[in-house]
Amino acid sequence: IFQPQFSTDGRSLFYVSDADGWPHLYRHDLEDGERTQLTQGDGDYGLPAWVQNMRSYALSADGSFAVCARGEQGFVRIQRVDVETGDAANIGALEGYTDAQQFSCSPRGSQVSFLASSARVAPRLVVHDFESGETRVAARASGETLSTEELAAPEAIVWETSDGEEAHGLFY
Repeated sequence: IFQPQFSTDGRSLFYVSDADGWPHLYRHDLEDGERTQLTQGDGDYGLPAWVQNMRSYALSADGSFAVCARGEQGFVRIQRVDVETGDAANIGALEGYTDAQQFSCSPRGSQVSFLASSARVAPRLVVHDFESGETRVAARASGETLSTEELAAPEAIVWETSDGEEAHGLFY
């Protein structure tokens, strides 16, 4: 169990669990006890809980959706997940980032902030507004003195291990 969070109306508790073998986002209704797995598939919606207060998702101010990091084959995709239906979609404006965490939704409005990076983008604090579609960099972790062409882009690879399992890695 990872990152428990109450819904904005206090009727549900959200958390990430690997009960089905993959870390997925769940909603637990506090009135009737019903648990619903919101996300599906072979994606990883959690993070290693090596330190306290890590966040791989955040709930919107109106409680209608969650913004999540979905890890798959070494890369992260930022998704918007409807908390009623579980419908998940990658956020096109944010596809340039392959790592994201520490999501925080504004308590008013439609903004989310998070830390993001990729092999060719140094870590930065990003703010995305779902209402306007605008994305901006609020702060940078470094001076970003190298051009993106000077940085290597990884390729996701998969191989079979000696015991027949599937292993994933990034090849630079």
